[in-house]
Amino acid sequence: MNSKYFGITAGSVFTALIMILSVTGLFPADVTQDIIVYGNEKCGYCRETMQWLDNRNIPYVYRDVESYGTFQEEMFSKLDKAGFKTAAFFPVLDIKGQILMKPEFDDIQKALSGQKISGHGEKKIRDNLWRPLKNKSLKTDFASVKKTLTGSDIIIYDDGSGSGKALFKQLKKEQIAFTLKQLNKLNNAAYFDMSSRLASLGYGNVTLFPVVEVRGEMIMNPSIEEVKTLVIEMTAQ
Repeated sequence: MNSKYFGITAGSVFTALIMILSVTGLFPADVTQDIIVYGNEKCGYCRETMQWLDNRNIPYVYRDVESYGTFQEEMFSKLDKAGFKTAAFFPVLDIKGQILMKPEFDDIQKALSGQKISGHGEKKIRDNLWRPLKNKSLKTDFASVKKTLTGSDIIIYDDGSGSGKALFKQLKKEQIAFTLKQLNKLNNAAYFDMSSRLASLGYGNVTLFPVVEVRGEMIMNPSIEEVKTLVIEMTAQ
């Protein structure tokens, strides 16, 4: 049947299709917003940032770096041009061409007004063999801290490493509670989340497993004694 009887042309069908794909996100349209937010669905900091923007009716574009490979490449290209040499930690914001990683809300507001955020490219640098300074652990017995621990206080990220298996065995033997996140059994968001936490602490691109997180502080490939030391340093009053 000839489509002209229904007032439909090939051109109008194509235009309608492009509009539908753009709205649904299947074919991302060109955007003009001042803010582009790069992140992933498991990133709590990303959700907090977007909620802050929503509450102030500040328009932005959200790009999930896991949904489209080109978004990830686009983000890293911008980070590289901006002088960031460490792994990305989320959210990464492009504000009028100024690239910020996990910025404070005040810095977002300043960047929107055209101010340059000084020091945004300065990153802490930490060696992969970093160990706690033992400020508190020299005078605190681990047994006194152990009884207050819950499984959420010690989080272990691992990829099936032999060192990780040995550490799990020792922790279980001493009945020290912990939560295990096996990255080889989880999706990419878990790895991105761990990488962003490591980057915020100054670690580079090389990850030595297992990675142990204690209340926000992280240590790579530690012995059980080093885990105990870190626990005391982060929990002892």
